[in-house]
Amino acid sequence: MLLRPEMARRLGADPADDSDPRAQAVIAAAPGCVEAALTTWTSTARPQALSKVLDLVMEAMSTLVAPTPVTRPSSRRTTRKGNA
Repeated sequence: MLLRPEMARRLGADPADDSDPRAQAVIAAAPGCVEAALTTWTSTARPQALSKVLDLVMEAMSTLVAPTPVTRPSSRRTTRKGNA
């Protein structure tokens, strides 16, 4: 998927690491955000601009996907006492 590497970078993840599902989860949530915004927008007696409703939904999602540092296992091997 073309968006996954860029989303991974924005999340602070390794774009080449296909085992990290966070980027794909954010991408998959986007259509749900649009649906939530449209549902709210069309069911309100005094609707706001659709763009404002979508901004509110996306803002809510952004608080859930704040970048977190990626921790990697140490690549150094521990040696036994006396073996350097």
